[in-house]
Amino acid sequence: MGYFLVAICCGIASAMIASSKGRSAGGWFFLGLLLGPFGVIFAAIAGKEGPAGDERKCPFCAEFIKKEAVVCKHCGKDVSGAGTDPDSTIPCTQCGHENPLRAYKCEGCGHYFQD
Repeated sequence: MGYFLVAICCGIASAMIASSKGRSAGGWFFLGLLLGPFGVIFAAIAGKEGPAGDERKCPFCAEFIKKEAVVCKHCGKDVSGAGTDPDSTIPCTQCGHENPLRAYKCEGCGHYFQD
């Protein structure tokens, strides 16, 4: 009974640590459950989950998408020309704040731009 309680606690701890690093909480729960304290140690030393080599962040919603993507699968925005000229800006018609050319909302006042 004591080992089972320790195993459950280690599984929960492993899942919480892994989840904070962007990894699968369910998988790490079972690893912690099976390996006990060693699972917690492995979860603690595991690195953060990053993008795969063929992925980039969407400039609109910051979710990871394929580098070749034309439309973001998360927010539906056109990302075909995004990031081509990072110095391009457009002023907001409401407050005059300079925003990135492909922005959908003003960073200064929150005004939504027309598509």
